[in-house]
Amino acid sequence: MADAKDSSIVDSKSSPTSTLTSSASQQQHRIIRTFLMAQDILRILPTLLSAASIAVMVTNNQTVLIFAIRFQAHFYYSPSFKFFVAANGVVVAMSLLTIILNFLMKHQASPIYHFFLFLHDILDVQRQQP
Repeated sequence: MADAKDSSIVDSKSSPTSTLTSSASQQQHRIIRTFLMAQDILRILPTLLSAASIAVMVTNNQTVLIFAIRFQAHFYYSPSFKFFVAANGVVVAMSLLTIILNFLMKHQASPIYHFFLFLHDILDVQRQQP
């Protein structure tokens, strides 16, 4: 009877350590999932906003009356607005590409993949700043 009591004590001592490691593993998995979800949201949001910016710039039509002369303004009259639309198009294309790659590589991606993706994002930000 004493042996059964001792064995249950030993079993109860060994199981909390295994539950601690499994709960730590679950917490780490939850943190990684949250990180990847935030990464996906931070890629989808600029894609949608840049696409909306392109739509607004292309469909905008404004008329100004100066000294009884009517002037129309379109984005393609100004080289800076043309560049703005083209730059937003590049942002949409690159964001869509990385979103697609993220969804395709989500289950089999190694940490080096996420590092290079992060490095690519940093280089893009550095290239866009004057």
